[in-house]
Parts: sequence; C-alpha cells; structure tokens
Amino acid sequence: MDAEEWPVRDLYRSYLRGPSDFLRGVERFGESLAAYLRAWERHAVSFGASSWLSPRWIGTLYGRWYGSRDDFVRSALEEYGRVFTSAFLEMGPYGMPPDALLVERARQVGRDFRFAAVVQDETLMYRFPYGHPDRMKRGELNERFLEAEELERRVLPSLRLLGPHLVVLRCAPLYATERVPTSDLLRRLDRFLAGLSRTYRWAVETGSPELVLPEYRACLHDHNVAHLLRQRSGMPPILDQLAAPEIPASDFCVLHVETGGEESELAVREMIRRCREEEKTLYVYIEESSGKETPVFVAELLSALNGELARLSPFRRKAA
Repeated sequence: MDAEEWPVRDLYRSYLRGPSDFLRGVERFGESLAAYLRAWERHAVSFGASSWLSPRWIGTLYGRWYGSRDDFVRSALEEYGRVFTSAFLEMGPYGMPPDALLVERARQVGRDFRFAAVVQDETLMYRFPYGHPDRMKRGELNERFLEAEELERRVLPSLRLLGPHLVVLRCAPLYATERVPTSDLLRRLDRFLAGLSRTYRWAVETGSPELVLPEYRACLHDHNVAHLLRQRSGMPPILDQLAAPEIPASDFCVLHVETGGEESELAVREMIRRCREEEKTLYVYIEESSGKETPVFVAELLSALNGELARLSPFRRKAA
C-alpha cells in the first residue's frame, strides 16, 4: 500500500458528513459480526483475515480517523482485534520482524487474540532463489533445507514474543527440474516434522503439487501437522484438495480462501461439515481479492451458515 494509495477524502466522505452516524454504523456492523464469530468459536470454528491492513474497511469495520497510511498501519490492528480474534502475521523470508514490532503487535490485542504466524524461512527453500539478498547464495542448493533445529534457532525467539497458537510453514516450490525423488523428500520431511517443538500447532503450505500424495498426508498425520488448504499457483484446485480422504490430516485443519467466488463458500461449508463430524478444530483465514471486502464477505457467509449454526445449538435456534 503506497503513500499515493491513501485517498483520505474518498474513504472518509461519510465521516465528514456526520461522524456520529459513521461511528454508529461501524459499531453496529462490528457487534453483529462479532456475535456470529463468537458463536462459531464455541463450536471450534474460527475465522480471521490474512491481513488486517485494508483501508477499504474504513466505514465498515474501522471507525477511527486515520490521517495517513503510517497511522493506519500502526494502529488498525486494535480495531480489528475488537471483532476478530485471529489473523495471519507474515514472517520472513530473509529474517524475522523486529522484536519491538512483535511486542507492539501482541500489546495491541486482547488476551483471547491469537496470531497465526506464517513463516517463510531459508530452511524451507530447497534452492536459494536468484533474488536472495546474499549474492553468494543465489541459485545454490540449501544444505540446511528442512532442518528442524536450524529452523527453530532462526524463528523460535520471534515466536515466543508473538505467542501464536498456530505456525504455518510456507515452503518454497520445489520444481520438477530439480529431479528430487519424492521418496527422499518425504523421508526428509518426516525427520523435519519429528524434530519440531510441540509448543505450537504446525501446518505446512506446499507449492509442490507432486508432493500432495497419500504418503505426504500420512506423514503429516503421524506428526499431527495440518496441510494448509489453499488455492495456490501450480497447486490442484482447492475443491480437489478437499476431496482427499485423508484431509484433515491432523486434529485440526487450516483453510485459506479468497473473498468472492462460489468455490470459497463451498470449501468453507465442506470443511465445517467434515470437521464437525470428526470433532476437529477448524481455522479459516480469508484473503481479500477483487470484489467484496473481507469483513462483508465473512458477515454474508456466516449469515448464510446460520441454519447450520442453529442446528448445532442445543436450543435449536439462531445463535447469533
């Protein structure tokens, strides 16, 4: 979000007409959405955004006056955390965020808020990319690829400051031209997952479609690690990934979908059904694409799911 992308006049047009009405509208929307979110959380289904830094939400979820981009980036999480209780926080790929920033992020939200740390780290790269800041590493094979001890040395100090309930390991794509036998890769993955600390719930996001095999899902199952379900370039469609009988592979599932589109709603509905049947926890994270704003998409989705929520209620009535 560049400085020139901060159209203050357009964003605050209704605020300038009447701040009281503007704020009441934001409060009503937030209260209504929060009620739905808390109701689903009681059934082990939580929703969050992949990022809270969308100025399009001003007037919908956000009611503060943000006079500049920097002010918005610095403070919007406080308003987000009054409604949602989770969000992705990107970390990496060539170093963790400053400690002071992580401490500040944790301070801005309540005790019930839980970050999902999305870790991109060198230990998740089979070969260093040609854009690596260290010129000596560019294009070279990574000798520390999938080494649990090295990953934890690099990221655990930051994770302790943030206190996430979930850590997503975003693996760089491993291209077919590398000619790495899948069996070798799975053995390395098995050793890697076995070496991870059990302090956190772990999920793997892979960009290598050839790896999404029954053996891969069995490996995740053995270590109670989730496969992050996401529509990612080069990967099978998300509904095809959902068709695998071993999903969810762990006692929890992580779903990452985009706003809009029938597939996103179908994926959420199917995973809620499957996780409820198997009594597993579900984390759903929404990424804003063209079309609806994330809070509006979530509100409409949860409203459409109200019938399912009512059936889960012991009182057989709407819970939100």
